[in-house]
Amino acid sequence: MRIRHFVLAALLALPGPVLNAADADTSLIDALNSARVVELNFVWDRNSPLLGFNPPFAMALANTHAQTSGMIPNLSFAADMMYFSGQHGAPTLDALGHIGHDGKLF
Repeated sequence: MRIRHFVLAALLALPGPVLNAADADTSLIDALNSARVVELNFVWDRNSPLLGFNPPFAMALANTHAQTSGMIPNLSFAADMMYFSGQHGAPTLDALGHIGHDGKLF
């Protein structure tokens, strides 16, 4: 048991790599630059598949920056696009258990 404690103490006493803030920032930036982005989104457009009894897909500009100017002093904002899909639209993974049939959740 004493030998284990001695080895552990010796290992803890050894100098290890110490990262300063600049090294940590560089490491983070390097990791982000070498990362791969995987796009899991899909494109909503007029050709997106829709369930027959759902309303068609549409999009519209709700408000422009000019229309919201003055609503809050010194600030303008806009809801750029509103998406309406008719609920069960293009191929997506819906919430588990969102649809039921014969007492079973899918």
